[in-house]
Amino acid sequence: MKENNPKKRFYYAVLTGCLLVIIGVSAVIYNSALPKPAQEITITTRRQITTTTADIQNELANVPATGIPKPTTSESTTTAVNKEEKAYTGDFAAPTDGKSTSDFSGGEMVKNSTMGDWRVHNGTDFAAGESDSVFAVQNGTVAAVDKDEMWGVTVTLNCPDSLTVKYCGLDDSVKLKKGDTVKKGEIIGKIGTLPIESADPAHIHVETTVDGQAVNPLEALNLL
Repeated sequence: MKENNPKKRFYYAVLTGCLLVIIGVSAVIYNSALPKPAQEITITTRRQITTTTADIQNELANVPATGIPKPTTSESTTTAVNKEEKAYTGDFAAPTDGKSTSDFSGGEMVKNSTMGDWRVHNGTDFAAGESDSVFAVQNGTVAAVDKDEMWGVTVTLNCPDSLTVKYCGLDDSVKLKKGDTVKKGEIIGKIGTLPIESADPAHIHVETTVDGQAVNPLEALNLL
């Protein structure tokens, strides 16, 4: 007859329980280490592709056929403000009380009545009577006062916004010198002689440049 020992039965019961716990823990660890199901991976990948495609479409929507991004509202506003700050949008005084009589040729050859040839006319002529006053079109600093055998007495003013104004055909009474400052509307001299255009009625010849480039004085001085 087999021995009926309660201690042995208890021992075997405890051992069996421990084995079951070990097996259960091992199964959990094993399952967590397995790769994700193929279906879940596919869903994640599709989401990533969808997001990336949407981002690309949004970027392309902002690029016109030229490949240059469309300007934003703030950029457009800045550009408009900068245009308003150009020299020729300012408030200027006319150099004389007379009207313009000979226009800026814009690099084209025009007939010079005095010299009898064709040449460019890089300025605008403003009518005036002999010895009439000539005015500063804008606040500025005198850059040069010269006397040229073809252009007579000339005064060059440096004005704000890279604008330079040159007056040709003043008389010898000019008292300005390099470095002097003038105010808009101030008299800078009087009408004198202009040998290269002496066949025309009395006038002042005015040339303007902005950033070193010749510009039509009527545009540069907002006199159109």
